Amino acid sequence: MRLRLFASTFFAALCGAACGHAGSEPGAGPTAPASGSSCLPESGCSECGRCFDACLCGGGAIKRCAEECGTDGEPADAAPGSLVATLEMESFEIPAGQEYVRCQRFANPFGRDVVLTRTESFMTAGSHHLFVFLSEDAEPGPLEVCSGLEFAEYLHTSQRPHEIYDYPSGVGRLLRADRGVKLQIHYLNPLRESTRVELAVTLRAAEPEQVPIRAGQIFINTAFINVPPHSGRAASTRCSVPKDVELFSAISHMHQYGLSFGARDSTGQLLYATNDWEHPEPWNFAPPRRILAGSTIEIRCDYQNTSDATLTFGESAATNEMCIFAGGYYPAIDGEEVISCLL
Repeated sequence: MRLRLFASTFFAALCGAACGHAGSEPGAGPTAPASGSSCLPESGCSECGRCFDACLCGGGAIKRCAEECGTDGEPADAAPGSLVATLEMESFEIPAGQEYVRCQRFANPFGRDVVLTRTESFMTAGSHHLFVFLSEDAEPGPLEVCSGLEFAEYLHTSQRPHEIYDYPSGVGRLLRADRGVKLQIHYLNPLRESTRVELAVTLRAAEPEQVPIRAGQIFINTAFINVPPHSGRAASTRCSVPKDVELFSAISHMHQYGLSFGARDSTGQLLYATNDWEHPEPWNFAPPRRILAGSTIEIRCDYQNTSDATLTFGESAATNEMCIFAGGYYPAIDGEEVISCLL
């Protein structure tokens, strides 16, 4: 089964990256031996190569580990970006063979209007995706069951254990005082034992007058996916861009039957491409890639369905598929947060 292959390759790669290969990821810290029974839910891992994993295995609290293992390197009073807050999701256990989506709401941790200049996330092994959504409900709440198909304007997304998004100089994302933050995490546990999920997100921000240019997000979703059993097929869609934008980052999202992803604008300019469905690496553009008003962005995903069931759009990383493009752009006026094509 493809799921078994996913489980073995996932943890083989994880042990290679997180155990004994310090520095292979951006911001990787020093190695440290596991002080508990295991660093990760895999008996072959006796050491933790990533700073965050090592800190957790040594008994550290997730929030402190995220703060200590952050890779910013700037002094605490540096500006812009001198305001820092770390959000910690309540940890939870996910049983063997289960797939969970969990959410938790937080108030604006800064208590006033700020502009985000960097977002950074840390997750324990097994995550399929993370979203940091903006929330109209500014009241904090407990961990709750939610749908993996929920969507809202977002501040950060990740499919890797450690992810950093830096905005270009002079550019940032507005977080209003009256908006809250909602963390959404999707985990798939293919192991034969339960595992604990821990997550923290660090937001670095500046005062609005320090960052003159606002950023927004482009989000394109292909909902019409139909791949018969034991066959290959592609899904694609186009999205119109209503204004001139400067695209400074791009990323894709597929599930385990995805073979390749590509995104181009109507001039043929390549915006993103990958064959990695599991942990695609964001592209960051300096200088940014300009997309003119009236242009379109076309995305395409190619699939090979090795299962006995027809693949359709859905939230399950094991039995459904997706084809999504996300990117950061500027300029955006205050209140303009996402150019969205949910097709």
